[in-house]
Amino acid sequence: MKFKMSEKSRKFLEKHIPNYANCSDINDLLDEIDDFIVLKGMHNQDTLTKLGIEAQNVFDDIFDNN
Repeated sequence: MKFKMSEKSRKFLEKHIPNYANCSDINDLLDEIDDFIVLKGMHNQDTLTKLGIEAQNVFDDIFDNN
């Protein structure tokens, strides 16, 4: 499935969540991004890291455009 997103978001996904293209629908993709944020984008499960903020921006971009 083709998802609408910015080129910046697409590059982030290609680098950090390369299996995003295998997601069958928008909810699967958003779940993948959310899992990434929880596993790799937070300080002690409390605040977002720089990478977590970037991933949250990708999540928002995809959520807003699909």
